[in-house]
Amino acid sequence: MDEEMIPETLLDIDDQKVSNIQESSQMFYPYDGSVMKVDSCSAGGLEFNKSIVLKDNIAFGLRKACDRHYDAPASPVEEFGLVSYKKVGDTDFWVRFENDTKVLVESVQVQRNPQKMIRIDPPKPTAEEIAAREEAIKQAQAAAAKNKGKPGAPGAPVIEEYKEPEPTWEPEPFNFLDTLFNDE
Repeated sequence: MDEEMIPETLLDIDDQKVSNIQESSQMFYPYDGSVMKVDSCSAGGLEFNKSIVLKDNIAFGLRKACDRHYDAPASPVEEFGLVSYKKVGDTDFWVRFENDTKVLVESVQVQRNPQKMIRIDPPKPTAEEIAAREEAIKQAQAAAAKNKGKPGAPGAPVIEEYKEPEPTWEPEPFNFLDTLFNDE
């Protein structure tokens, strides 16, 4: 054995965790002139497969998908408007062209996001409404003062105190892009 090939430091890993490490490759040569290579390996009780097809200076294949969201928040973020794409399955299809351009195809499911709820404030009373209410209060007070000492006189008319209406919450209206998406 060559002395230069021996590493200076080795990893101290419990052999129960690693268990057997095994790798195998199979090559297939279909009639269309392509080459298919299937690599299988296992380590620590987990199995990994990678399939590659080479044809006309193009390589493509399937691989196990990995989570590419490195900065994902701890709690899910609620998205509004349009749609969101949720990954389906655990396999990705990839292609590498001869000019070293790479394409990754993932299987996704399109889901419509809930519409954002917006606050709708009630309309403010107009100057005419405020003036009419104040006039009604003055008339009621004048009538009450006029009939104050008379026996059997009708009581003062009851004027309801003004209460500002509560705001309502409604879904935000669809924008142009939202209307293009069809749930079917």
